[in-house]
Amino acid sequence: MLEKKERKHKLIKKGSAILPDNRCPYLIEHDYEKLLKQRVFSMVQGYEDANDVAHLKHAPLINHVLKEALAS
Repeated sequence: MLEKKERKHKLIKKGSAILPDNRCPYLIEHDYEKLLKQRVFSMVQGYEDANDVAHLKHAPLINHVLKEALAS
């Protein structure tokens, strides 16, 4: 349900667009949208912090939503 809302309203995409990105552009591997999306959907699944990223590789919802490798 949350994924459908995100696809329709693009709140995560809009939110990530207003965050200032002070990282070195040559070293960026994952954009803010992907990082934020991963964080929001992992919190929805009950993961409290980003330390659980290794376990999320097998989470069907995260894999479906991100459609790419996880940001680590």
